[in-house]
Amino acid sequence: MQTTERRAKEAAFSAGFRRGGLALLAAAYAITLVLATHYPKPEQLLGRYGHADKLLHFVAYFLLAVFVALAVWGAGRWSRRAAVAVAIALAAFGAVDEITQPVFGRTADVLDWVADCAGIAVGILLVATASWAWGRGSRRG
Repeated sequence: MQTTERRAKEAAFSAGFRRGGLALLAAAYAITLVLATHYPKPEQLLGRYGHADKLLHFVAYFLLAVFVALAVWGAGRWSRRAAVAVAIALAAFGAVDEITQPVFGRTADVLDWVADCAGIAVGILLVATASWAWGRGSRRG
């Protein structure tokens, strides 16, 4: 009985940690992203990678989309509607991020936002595909 009870507690802790941990990871990454994109001298952060600005935007927002989508999935709330809501929210986040950069001595660039949105789309598609494949596999087993 103790083993079954212990396993149940461990499973509950694991599920709670997965939900909370993924949401915390997504929030921490979003804060880090805002700090990095508003740093007045990006060349100090980027060094020799400054020429790859659009690629860096794509990767940064791809990771943000993956982290947020996984947090939504981990909370058991993943659906097509949720995927669209995440995409819209992150695109708006990216737009606000871009629009507020001039306040910090940076320049706003619509092509940076386009790269952000491309990264968001690919990140969400990755999680959506994984959730679909995971769901199919669990029905077979």
